Amino acid sequence: MTFLKSGRALLATVILVLQVLAYYGISRAEVIPKTEPWSTFPDQIGEWHGEDAVMDQESIDRLHPDEYLNRVYSSDRPGRTNGLFVAYFKTRRDGRAPHSPQDCLPGAGWHSVSSIIQPVSIPGWKQLVPINEYVVQKDSESLVVHYWYQQNGRVFTNEIKAQFYAMPELLIHGRTDIALIRVITPVNGSISAAQSTGTDFAATVLPMVHNRLR
Repeated sequence: MTFLKSGRALLATVILVLQVLAYYGISRAEVIPKTEPWSTFPDQIGEWHGEDAVMDQESIDRLHPDEYLNRVYSSDRPGRTNGLFVAYFKTRRDGRAPHSPQDCLPGAGWHSVSSIIQPVSIPGWKQLVPINEYVVQKDSESLVVHYWYQQNGRVFTNEIKAQFYAMPELLIHGRTDIALIRVITPVNGSISAAQSTGTDFAATVLPMVHNRLR
């Protein structure tokens, strides 16, 4: 496991160095897309009613996104909620990039229970879209976390791969913007029920984010 982590860190370092060389060696002007403010993201999504939640300043300072959305969506059916967090970076040429929840949550005291890649079906899309499903626990509380990265028309489960594709995005489209999308579903019954709730909500949110970023 230590070898895998060190290999992953080495690969990330190599890609980061290549990015720096590409970002500052390419003279092409970067295109900063004019996206709608994330505060205007719908607060009513089907049966889900959203309310903005306060995000602590330490987390904001650590991530340092250009924009973010932190909202809790409650269902018409009692006991069902999804926390939606979006961190949007208009450019990565200044060294900023999203962090994986699998790096952040353990630092907050959450212990990993399971981690898989979960393919989800998006209405109207021909292929299944893989996203991360991460189950964590702290004391008697459990959460199902779904997260992924979106840039332009691409969806990634791995931040290293997203970094790699940022270079051709800059060359072809002049863009390096990226969003981290995270859906947190508390386990109020069975884990499988929370997994299903979170997956369905993520499958609804993903194309909405896609329409904003394309």
